[in-house]
Amino acid sequence: MAKNRVLKNARVVDFLKRKGLQLLKDQDYQENVIPFSDILQNISVKKYYTPNFPWEISYRFKKSQGVVKIHLHNKFDPEKPSIIYHHGIGETYHPMQIHFVFNQSFLEKFNVFSIKASHHENVRQVINSFINNLTNFNSGMAASYKAFDEIIRLHHSMSGTPVIACGVSLGGIIASLHYFFEGSADIYFPIISHPDMSRIILDPIHKSAILNQELLSKNRSLKTCYKIPAEMMLRPKDKIFPILGKHDLTINYRDAQSLWKGYEVLALDAGHSSIFFKRKEIQDYILSKIPALK
Repeated sequence: MAKNRVLKNARVVDFLKRKGLQLLKDQDYQENVIPFSDILQNISVKKYYTPNFPWEISYRFKKSQGVVKIHLHNKFDPEKPSIIYHHGIGETYHPMQIHFVFNQSFLEKFNVFSIKASHHENVRQVINSFINNLTNFNSGMAASYKAFDEIIRLHHSMSGTPVIACGVSLGGIIASLHYFFEGSADIYFPIISHPDMSRIILDPIHKSAILNQELLSKNRSLKTCYKIPAEMMLRPKDKIFPILGKHDLTINYRDAQSLWKGYEVLALDAGHSSIFFKRKEIQDYILSKIPALK
């Protein structure tokens, strides 16, 4: 029952549709959208390490600000690989939600880190402070990106084992962007996601949930906001393994297939939420790609 509640609440777009609310409700559709890469270069972050509490990364970019939290779920063991998990948009159950994606016997093989996106204490925060405009949205994603950076650096400073970056939906989008722009994790597993958020925002299936979608579709700066530079498209393809749902409508499967063309993709017989019921297949696939655990 608890798992079903999490799955139902994990899909913010559906939530918005049911409640008659809209994503990007405060967005100026004519605004020149700042490229994600520019935000990465100019976002200001401060790191706070408090014993026995989640680490915090506070950030500021223009008028956007917030706090991303990093959890370590067990005692760090340098003999184990580390896995980093980032949740989907609107999943305020974090860090509990990681246990619906992975079972305990899987997690015991790793040092387990998870990232909680900013403004995700409750759904009201998500709607009013995270997905209300593109500056907040992209700044929040950039701050989570910086959290991936922080954990990867920490792991590499303490261990010679692999570090795995993994995320679902929003988390997978951020993990994908990290692969292309940084590539410092040893292996990436973006789940039900791809790196071009603009395709998701402008997908006609989300028209009723996104304010001024038709007008936004004419904004060329949005369509190029998440563009990956050509040289970064040359990163080794044997360190990222996307996992998709064949019946996913929230993050369109055909779009994802196109964007991941040439990569090894695991396509499961599932939709955006029902992907969680494919836990064994996902876990087995991840373990098969980690040299230390083969």
